[in-house]
Amino acid sequence: MIVFPKPEAEIIRVVKARVPNVTAAAKAPQTMPDRFVRPVAAGGSKRSLVLSQRICQVFAYAATESAAAGLIEDTVAALVAAGYDSAEKTIRGVTVVGEPSYYPDPDTDRPRYSATVALLLRGRGA
Repeated sequence: MIVFPKPEAEIIRVVKARVPNVTAAAKAPQTMPDRFVRPVAAGGSKRSLVLSQRICQVFAYAATESAAAGLIEDTVAALVAAGYDSAEKTIRGVTVVGEPSYYPDPDTDRPRYSATVALLLRGRGA
């Protein structure tokens, strides 16, 4: 049996390793950090025995619109780079299916940008 990792966990791992001075988590903390990235799984579209494509929306929060825009660009760049990294064993490819766009958060009043990515994840034996 082959099982696949949570795509949110893989995005968090890559963002923490490749984007400086950022907090990344699947759930927003009570006190929002200055720079925060939150991935949300949104399904998938294809699967083979060992590979599964998972769609995720990625949200980037920052103190200003400009900072949030820069953070989402850095996050997307880090994810795409991970997809080309031969040392990366779980993320085998990344496709941007929704380019970064401004997406204000009515709940926090914080500037927020979002992008949608498709991660090609490699499974592992259970």
